[in-house]
Amino acid sequence: MTSRNSKTGPRVLDQIRLSVVTCTRQRASVLESRSMASVLAQSCPDFEWVLVNDGGDLTTRRLVEKLDDSLSISYVEMPHPATGFGLCYARNLGLLEARGPWVVYLDDDHQIGPDFVGDLLARIESDPGLRFGVTGQLRRDSGGRDQHWPAAEINALDLIRSAQPGSRLGFDANGFFHLRSRSPRWNPEYRLYRDVEYLLQCVDRWGEGAFRSFDPPTLRMNVPEPGASSALTAQQKTEEWGRFWERRSRYPTLLAHPELLQGS
Repeated sequence: MTSRNSKTGPRVLDQIRLSVVTCTRQRASVLESRSMASVLAQSCPDFEWVLVNDGGDLTTRRLVEKLDDSLSISYVEMPHPATGFGLCYARNLGLLEARGPWVVYLDDDHQIGPDFVGDLLARIESDPGLRFGVTGQLRRDSGGRDQHWPAAEINALDLIRSAQPGSRLGFDANGFFHLRSRSPRWNPEYRLYRDVEYLLQCVDRWGEGAFRSFDPPTLRMNVPEPGASSALTAQQKTEEWGRFWERRSRYPTLLAHPELLQGS
């Protein structure tokens, strides 16, 4: 069962060109100071904020109730699931609530610059072949420091390959966007590799050629707060990665590019 509270503001449905999906669980102070603050500061108004409260935290609900109607908000609560990874269930619920033709993900502990929505919409609408992509990624250098990964060097297979155990690269769904129509669903059987698994589904759905990577001048990446994914042991991470090999027949992309599963 879910609880909904939509604050639609002055905008009509055809003015919503993008849905920003944020999922949060029992950390209202982080939400308020990071993602909420940056969403409220957007210069382009043609979007909605879809906020999923995993567990129905009362403090989070009260934060939303205090917001005025200048922002279009679709707020929904869900009971925390007993099995599977809650973030995946929450993102799926966010997709069901979203009304924009495009969706972008923003975790509660991340921020976007004030021109993020406008810049992203301008790039999306200038490219009719686009179906999904990223607005920026980080990669770790040999000294363990996170560095910007230039957009010109990124394609969808690079991102999948970057998740291999021991890789210095990585893929994070913050700033990941896709067409909402016919989009895949998040798989709650994955925690650490949930983002890569979803990316695999998108490649299978729309093809490598429908992917784009943009440099992130208006996306601010933060060090994430500790969560369920970071609590996984090395053995659990290896076992979860091994599921891709066990289930490779589900993913045409893995069958066509077996080298992506190096280390399985």
